[in-house]
Amino acid sequence: TESKQLLKMMDGDTDYYDEYYVEDYYEGEYDDYYFYYPSWGTFDHWEIYDDKVLLFADALRAGEHTFSYLVRAMTFGSFTMPSTKAEEMYTPEVFGYNRQRKISVK
Repeated sequence: TESKQLLKMMDGDTDYYDEYYVEDYYEGEYDDYYFYYPSWGTFDHWEIYDDKVLLFADALRAGEHTFSYLVRAMTFGSFTMPSTKAEEMYTPEVFGYNRQRKISVK
């Protein structure tokens, strides 16, 4: 199962955002990540945990940024993936979420 996330960076006052942080949770029915590192060209650092992926960027241009990864399904069924959250690291009041995703493992 692939999780592909799209971030849209929009601000009328600036072309860059500083010190950005993205948190993507996934249901416990998955294990082990396989990452497409080249698609993360705008992110400087990432951390992999049992229940989430954290991405960090020193600066992001306004516009769209996509990252993707594969997870191994551990359980069959239909699941709701939690929303991905993106926020500025030192001004967390600047943040956004994407929609929850529904997935089916057959």
